[in-house]
Amino acid sequence: MASQGPPPDPDVPAGTVFEAYPLAPVGTFLGIACITTGLRIYWRIRPTWRIGADDYTLVFALVLTIAWYGIDVAMYHYGRGIEGFVPDPWTMGPLIVADGVLWVWGLNVIRISAALLLLRLKNSLPWKLALGTVITVQACMLVVGTTMHLVMCQPISARWAPTPTAKCIPVPNFMIYGYVYSASDFTISILPITFIRNLRRPFYEKFLIGCLMTAGMGATGIAIARLLLIMGYLGKGTARINALQDFLWGMELTIGVLATSLPTLKAPVHGLLQSWGVLRSTSSSSDMSPDSFLDDLTNGTHVENQMRQWNSLVNGLSPRYAPNHNLRLHLGENQVSSEQRLRWAMQVAETIGFIHDAGIIHGDLTCANIFLDGNLDARVADFAGSSIDGSPMLVVVTENHEFPGPLLSIRADLFALGCVLYEITTGHPPYKGLEDTEIRARYLKQHFPETTSLGAVGAVIEKCWTGVFPEARAVIEALKSTPSSVTKAWESGHQTAQSS
Repeated sequence: MASQGPPPDPDVPAGTVFEAYPLAPVGTFLGIACITTGLRIYWRIRPTWRIGADDYTLVFALVLTIAWYGIDVAMYHYGRGIEGFVPDPWTMGPLIVADGVLWVWGLNVIRISAALLLLRLKNSLPWKLALGTVITVQACMLVVGTTMHLVMCQPISARWAPTPTAKCIPVPNFMIYGYVYSASDFTISILPITFIRNLRRPFYEKFLIGCLMTAGMGATGIAIARLLLIMGYLGKGTARINALQDFLWGMELTIGVLATSLPTLKAPVHGLLQSWGVLRSTSSSSDMSPDSFLDDLTNGTHVENQMRQWNSLVNGLSPRYAPNHNLRLHLGENQVSSEQRLRWAMQVAETIGFIHDAGIIHGDLTCANIFLDGNLDARVADFAGSSIDGSPMLVVVTENHEFPGPLLSIRADLFALGCVLYEITTGHPPYKGLEDTEIRARYLKQHFPETTSLGAVGAVIEKCWTGVFPEARAVIEALKSTPSSVTKAWESGHQTAQSS
C-alpha cells in the first residue's frame, strides 16, 4: 500500500539522507546546460538572426528540465530521499505524477530538437526520411507517455492511495514504452557519426566535432541504466533506489540538453582552441580533403583543383590561374555556346554548394568575381571578406546582387547565384543601368527582372530569387535534371537578350 512507504534497506540505517546524491550532480549539469544553451542562442543571433525550429524546441526543453528539477527539489523537501521515512502520499503522489509528465515532455522535446538539428547537416532523401521518422515517433511517444502517466491508474489517485476498485496498466505493457525510448536514444546518437565520417574538414576538426556531436551517447548509456532500474535489476523500493532513479532521470535530461547544444558551439570552441594554440589554423587547401565528396559532383575535378589552390583564391586569384579574365568580361567580348553557359552555371553552383558545406558564406558573388582559367573553367574568387563559421563579412555587396534580407545567410548567396545565372544567360546583370536605390527598392518589393522568356533556366533563376531553393545542391539538381530543355532555354534567353 502506498501509505506504508518503501520497505527499508537492511544495509542502510533508517534516517539516512540521500538528498544530495541526485540533486547536487543534476543541479550542476543543469547549470552547465543553461550556460551552453545561452551561448548557443547568443551564437545563433550574432552577427545575424539564425534562430530555427531546433533552437526554439531546445529552449522549451530546457524550461521543462528546469521545471522538472524544481519538482524534484520539492519532493526531497517532503522527505523522498530519507531512508525509512514515510512521506504524506497525498503530497508526494501528485508531485511524482507531475515529475513524470515533465520528464516525458522534456526528454521527447530534446530528441525532437536534436533531430531538427541533424536535419541541417544533409539534404539527402534517406537522411530526411530517417530523421522525419524519428521526429514523428518522438511526437507520438510524447502523447503516449503523457497519457500513460496520467491514466496508468484509474482513478489517478490510486497511484498514491489504496483504491480497491482501481484499474492500472500492467507493468510489462509499460516496459515496451521504455524499450522504444532507449532504441530511439541510440538511433539519434549514432546518426551524427555518418555525417562526421564524410565531413570535408581536417582530421582535428572532425575529432572536435565528433566529441561534441556524439555527447548523446552518454545520454544513451544513462537511458540503458534507467531501463535496468525500472526493470528492477538494480533494486527497488528504497530511498537509495529512489535517489538513483532521480539521478538517472535528471542526468538523462541535462546531458540531453548539453548534447543538443554543444554541436552548434563548434565554431567558437574551435576559435578558442586556436587562440590557445591547441589547434592550428587551416591554411592549406590539402587539409580540406575534397576527394571524399568529388564523386557526387558533376565537375568534381574542377572543384578539386579550385580548392587545392585555396590560398591563392583567398588573397586574390593569380593571373596564371585566370588567363581568360573574369566571366563578365568574357561574356561581353565573346560568342559563348549554350553548352558552355550551362557548364559555367553548374561549376559556380557546385562551388557555392561546397563552400556552404564548409561553413563559408561568400557574400559578394558576381560574374566579376568569377574567373576563367586556361580551360575556360569558372573559378569563384575573392573570399577575402567572406564569412567563415558565422564570422562577420568584410564585403560591400554589389547592389544588383544584394539580397533584401540577412546578408550573412545561405539564402543571400543563393540570391546572388540567381543573379549570376541571369547574367550568364542574358549577358548583363539584373537591372543594368538603374540607380542603386531603385534596385534596392524593387528587390524589397519582390519585383525582379522578367524571367519567363528565359524558359526553364528562367524558372531556376526565379526560384533562387524567391527563396524556393534551400541550398545550392537544389539549384544543381534543377540545372541538371532536364539538361536538354535548359540548354535550349539558355540559347533562347541569350538570343532574346541580344535582340533587345
